[in-house]
Amino acid sequence: MLIEKHNECIAFIENQIEALVNSDEELSRNSKLSQSIIGIGPVITWYMIATTGNFKLFATSRKYATYGGIAPFPKSSGTKKGRDRVSHLANKQIKSLLSNGALSAIRHDLEIRTYYQRKIKEGKVEGVVINSVKNKLVARVFAVVQRGTPFVKLGNYA
Repeated sequence: MLIEKHNECIAFIENQIEALVNSDEELSRNSKLSQSIIGIGPVITWYMIATTGNFKLFATSRKYATYGGIAPFPKSSGTKKGRDRVSHLANKQIKSLLSNGALSAIRHDLEIRTYYQRKIKEGKVEGVVINSVKNKLVARVFAVVQRGTPFVKLGNYA
């Protein structure tokens, strides 16, 4: 009973957000472009639109990746070189949403799956590879929005 009530509330809120996004032409266009990417669904799209000010607050995908805590930075001091680390001062919500999107993309996008399997065979740690997939998804979203055309699966044409 309680779960049904929560599901009804979630559906109501999602309908409200969708109506708000569809009421504005530019928001609707950017939402559709973002969702053309495998692994990026409505929740990730809406959250990215909200946190980027409809892709106007961040000039590049790299800056947004830094904001989301998925951009690795070198850790070194003098002659000592440590492993690259991501910032703990990040928007944890977008980081977790992109984790779900990355896992979905690995399952359903042949190009991303091939990339993931190749990196794992090279000996990379799974978390590092998933972080790279998150970066790829953010870069793809920014690219399709800036270009104004939906994502094209290049693997279909190879």
